[in-house]
Amino acid sequence: MIESDSWGRVKIRTSKDGEQITVISAEHISELKQPKEISLGSNRYITTFDTDIMYLYFEDREMGSKMNVDYVTDLFNLDIYGLEIDRNAIWALDWINERQEKMLARFDFLSFCDHNRDEEFDYVLR
Repeated sequence: MIESDSWGRVKIRTSKDGEQITVISAEHISELKQPKEISLGSNRYITTFDTDIMYLYFEDREMGSKMNVDYVTDLFNLDIYGLEIDRNAIWALDWINERQEKMLARFDFLSFCDHNRDEEFDYVLR
């Protein structure tokens, strides 16, 4: 994946071989490949399925990402182990620190083009 500011995926590492499997993805409603006339309905998201992944399309990707992570961590009784974000998802650090006591074991800060600025690294490393 090259552009990461438009997706929020939840991956689970398997015990068999340690491979990561994407189980659910939150995407912005603008990425929906169907006609835009589809109503979000009362739940505020649209669900689609690929061959092995459930996609939920939200107007608010942050809310969608939080909802997906809450769903998977509650379903499997897991804490968040690792995080991979770009500069548009720094909010996730504070959110994870508020929702669980365990520290992240893995953290990757992705930078694209000239988005790699000092203030973002200062925030991540504080």
